[in-house]
Amino acid sequence: MKRRVIYRGALLLSAFLVVFFSALLTTGYLLLATHTGSHWLLEKAAASATDTDIHWQASHGTILEGLTFQELSIRRTDLLITATSAAGQWQLLGLLGGQLPIQTLEFTDLQIHVEPTTANSASAFVWPSLNTVMPVTLERLTIDQFQYHSGPDSLTLEKISATASINLLGVEVRELILRQPGQQLALQGTIKAKPPYRLNIALQWHTEFQQNRFEGEARLGGNLATMTIEHQLVAPFSLSTSGTLVSGADWDRGTLNPLAIAVDLVNDWTIDNRTVWPDLPAISSRGQLRLTGSLDDYQLQGAFDLTAQLPSTLPTQQVAVDLRGDRQGLHLEHIDLHSEAGKLGIQGDVAWDTTPHWQLAVNLAEIDPGYLLDRTLSGELAGMLTTTGSYTNQGLSVDAKIDQLTGTLNSYPVTLRGQLAVQQGVFSSRGFTAQIGDNHLRVSGEWGGQTPLNWQLTANNLAELYPGLSGKLVSRGKVSSPGGALSPPHLPEIQGTVSADKLAFDGHSVRSLNLRLNIDKEGLQHIDLALSGSPAGDQQQETDLQLQASGRPEKHHYQLSASQQELTFTLQGSGHWQQGAWQTRISDSEIGVPLVGNWQLDNGVEGRVSEHGAEFKEHCWKQLDGAVCGHLTWHQKTGIDTTATLHHLPLQWLQPWLPGNSALTGEINGDLRLAGWGETLVGQLTLSTAAARFTVDDRAKKLRQVTLDNTDLDIRLAEQRLELTGNTEFTDTGNARIQLHWPLTEADRAIGGSLHLQLDKLDWLNPFVTSVDELQGRADTLIRLAGTTDHPALSGHVRLNGLSAYVPQLGINLTNGDLRLEHRDRTSWQLDGTVDSGEGSLAMNGLLQVNRPDDWRGELFLTGVGVKTVDLETIKASLSPTLKIVATPEQLNITGKIQVPEAEIALREMPASAVTVSEDALIVDQTRPDEEKPSPLNLLADVTLELGDNIQFSGFGIHGQITGKLRLTETPTQPVRAEGILQIVNGVYRIYGQELTIDSGRLVFQGAPENPLIHARASRTVGDTLVGIQIDGVPGALTSELFSSPSLPQTDILAMLITGKSLAGTTQTEGSTLINAAASLGFSQSDALTGQLQRQLGLDVLSVSSDGGIEESAVTFGKYLTPRLYASYIQNILSPNAGLLLEYSVSKKFKIRAESGATQSMDILWRIERP
Repeated sequence: MKRRVIYRGALLLSAFLVVFFSALLTTGYLLLATHTGSHWLLEKAAASATDTDIHWQASHGTILEGLTFQELSIRRTDLLITATSAAGQWQLLGLLGGQLPIQTLEFTDLQIHVEPTTANSASAFVWPSLNTVMPVTLERLTIDQFQYHSGPDSLTLEKISATASINLLGVEVRELILRQPGQQLALQGTIKAKPPYRLNIALQWHTEFQQNRFEGEARLGGNLATMTIEHQLVAPFSLSTSGTLVSGADWDRGTLNPLAIAVDLVNDWTIDNRTVWPDLPAISSRGQLRLTGSLDDYQLQGAFDLTAQLPSTLPTQQVAVDLRGDRQGLHLEHIDLHSEAGKLGIQGDVAWDTTPHWQLAVNLAEIDPGYLLDRTLSGELAGMLTTTGSYTNQGLSVDAKIDQLTGTLNSYPVTLRGQLAVQQGVFSSRGFTAQIGDNHLRVSGEWGGQTPLNWQLTANNLAELYPGLSGKLVSRGKVSSPGGALSPPHLPEIQGTVSADKLAFDGHSVRSLNLRLNIDKEGLQHIDLALSGSPAGDQQQETDLQLQASGRPEKHHYQLSASQQELTFTLQGSGHWQQGAWQTRISDSEIGVPLVGNWQLDNGVEGRVSEHGAEFKEHCWKQLDGAVCGHLTWHQKTGIDTTATLHHLPLQWLQPWLPGNSALTGEINGDLRLAGWGETLVGQLTLSTAAARFTVDDRAKKLRQVTLDNTDLDIRLAEQRLELTGNTEFTDTGNARIQLHWPLTEADRAIGGSLHLQLDKLDWLNPFVTSVDELQGRADTLIRLAGTTDHPALSGHVRLNGLSAYVPQLGINLTNGDLRLEHRDRTSWQLDGTVDSGEGSLAMNGLLQVNRPDDWRGELFLTGVGVKTVDLETIKASLSPTLKIVATPEQLNITGKIQVPEAEIALREMPASAVTVSEDALIVDQTRPDEEKPSPLNLLADVTLELGDNIQFSGFGIHGQITGKLRLTETPTQPVRAEGILQIVNGVYRIYGQELTIDSGRLVFQGAPENPLIHARASRTVGDTLVGIQIDGVPGALTSELFSSPSLPQTDILAMLITGKSLAGTTQTEGSTLINAAASLGFSQSDALTGQLQRQLGLDVLSVSSDGGIEESAVTFGKYLTPRLYASYIQNILSPNAGLLLEYSVSKKFKIRAESGATQSMDILWRIERP
């Protein structure tokens, strides 16, 4: 019974426990697996939390599988966490399997605000364990828009994503990515659970900075007590860091002592910033630095190379560094720089324990100043300088001493020494001197102290300072400054002079310069400047300038004058400074400009100049009846704003550009307006004429006058485009109109415009065409402009009708002329025209093709029959050309033929005394012609000249008909060449009154046209005898031979040719003629001839001499009248000059000589014979 009761009781208890746990499990499931139960539990948990306020606007889901909160807020005293939404997905039943799997955690706009607190250093600190009894895995964490705030510090991230897990061993982060615009950090690794938290972390990062992408990789090892670091910057240049970091943490207290942090880091780098910051000066470097120690004892050692371009490329510097330091300062064991530019070493100390101060020594050796200043300089400098200084509440104090800096600069000796200091705003120089060659500078004294600062510069030879610089410069003076604000009575007193002589640099020169400057402590100034020089070294453009100014800033006067050749400018006025601007009144000014004369400022002008702009009020410049009036304003933001009116300006200003036999009268009136600056500049200029007349005085002294009516010009500038329109009417003659649209920007290149000119009469244009007279005809021209500024396109036409003119240099009249130039298509123009001359007519037609201004081709055909080409007294000719002319920018090609059907050539006879001037002769006071400049075109010519049967020639004693053919050629590498033969037909040759028949005459051309081969034969019959002369050779080297039939002596042949009779029958006068003929014709038998004539005439002396050349050739006739008295007569062959000489011998040693001719003289001759 008892056992049954026990059994029943156990059964009831078991049933109760089953029911209880079933009820408990059912209740737990209802609470955790349902939204209602989960919501009830969350509210109870939030209500029971102490010191924590948890709120949300709405929630969804269950505790068993996941929850979602809207507008979640968790607040504590020192912490606030908010999120627009927070959601998680997990499987709580996973706890039954021994772990908690969390599939997702998602936050939107998560913000964490932490109030900074002061830690209680006395309380013990317990390092947390980074582990859990039951493993937790997080498959995906996503946070969109994360913000962290702690006092003034804040951190904002665009997105955070992670995958991680935690267990008994610690934390494993499979992926952690932090993102914000242009930046990202990715991390993977493990952290052990127990302090000091052994870790193994790898990370990658990138960031955008100044349009460059920086990328790096790192690995952290060890633990938080001693951490190993390996980092590699891979872009945009290479920088690697490796080493260890000892944190110095107090693990018992949980504190970190910054002074106990110790590092041992090595940095290696290769940098070239041209790929990173191309706009900055180029710098490249490669090297290594090692940093060891702690803040109380650290050392930086290493070496690297450095190349910089500032602005020229400096040679690569080899830099070695050894620094030791602590919290109080640095000790520079050495900083050494070594390169082609020299050596520099720095040693010393820099400290900041109380106030910043330093003491450094700088050693210089083998310094090449060309690398530091200018590569045109060369030399070598060496020396030492020391510097000490400090910075306190009273300001900066610096003391620099140059013990001695010596060397050479461009082979000239250099010496610098002295001491410079700045202390509490006072600059001082003690014995500072500099010498370069024969140039000396000395500065001593104080600026802002009690002693004046004196300077003395004597540069006797500036060429020793810099190549290309020359002249002499001397300056001396002193400055006394009490320091403080620059205002009366604290203004510096300055007394100084500058003088220069023959300064020159870079093509500019200053012949002389003198400046004297005096400023007292009250600000009273006196400036006297005189300068004379020339820009670009052009002595014809030398400018003289003088400036005088006196007074104080608040009231002063000035005078300025400048001149350059015919250009002059004078100015005088007064001014004062007021509220940061210079107020001035120019009381008098005059400008003298060539062509437009002198202009006087009328009644002065008020002006104002400041750093923001300038303004000159309404004023006028006047000259006789003409005036230009307006105002000018300029502001640095809005630009220029000016208006001007032009009244009664004379058109005679244009006279220098008109022909000398023409005149332009009348006047110009107009208005000008400009406003804006750069792209916003707008403006308009309108011009019109009044009583404008153009007067022409032609060669016939006939006045022609054209009135220019309704002449106006309008130029507008707006939206960076230039618009021009113009009109004029020529009374009873025609009119002209012009339009132009031209862009001023690269973005807009379209252009347009037109020129239309109609003239019913052309006679008034005759002065502009100097080679013709009596010009008549009509003109109609229309030219259109289109395209772009890079590729302009022209179209339209030029038509000239009814043309006639007289060409005085050729003596011909041109009539019935018509010329048409018509645009065919985009790139070609057609030329057609005809003109009559004499009984013939010339026709022309061609094609001009223009692709670009430097790419064009022209082709012209000229044809004509019997065109009168020359009609002068000495020559008359008609031509029948058939020519083709092709021209390009590089070449001119002429081919074809020219027929000469008829011509009359009657050359005037040269006087017997005429001679040719030698090419190397120099005529005194004669202007030499300019040397011929080579043509920019390469000329190629191949033209055939055909002479007809009616070419009559008369000149130089020759009368006859010329016929033949020549081929004329020329190339860029070969001058004009002629090939062919010209013959004289039915010709006669008259010499010394006799007429010889030209049996044959030929000019053979085989090279230069001025050097043909001459073959000529002329003869006459005297009785039954045929006598003649044969001439052969080239000009300048002709030979003559006499012949006869039957054969006769040469002297008789010459006598019969010249006199018509034999030598025996000649008179004395005829003998003289024969001698002249023999000498002038160059017969080799002239010596024998003179001998026979001497005997025939009974003379003691008969000779032909040419000691001074052919121009001085002369014949001498001499006879002893008595044994002691000799008389001679001398006749020049090529001139009428003659002379008579008498010589009387008193004894063998004593003679008296008298001469009469171009000059008269008498000489007494005494002969002394030396043993």
